[in-house]
Amino acid sequence: MISSGRFAFGKQGRFFVNTLAEPPEVPAVNLVAKIRGFVGEVDSSGNPSSTGSPLDSFLKKESMTFEVLTPRVALTKILRRLVLGEGKDRYYPESDES
Repeated sequence: MISSGRFAFGKQGRFFVNTLAEPPEVPAVNLVAKIRGFVGEVDSSGNPSSTGSPLDSFLKKESMTFEVLTPRVALTKILRRLVLGEGKDRYYPESDES
């Protein structure tokens, strides 16, 4: 997300950015694991698969959806933010005070 300054999102926007946003490394780790499993590069123990080339395995697959910020994950993050205060002011200060 790109913004030009502290007040670009407004107070509610800053709340949601601080609550839901993650550094790119966080979803990337999960996506890479899912993609490797889909392609067949690794078995369940994390070792390289010995059943042929990953490309062969990939070409035999149908399609798959990779979900990252599902409604359940978003709701959990919002509830944790409201109850425990997790993520407050993480990226942007949430109060409009200077």
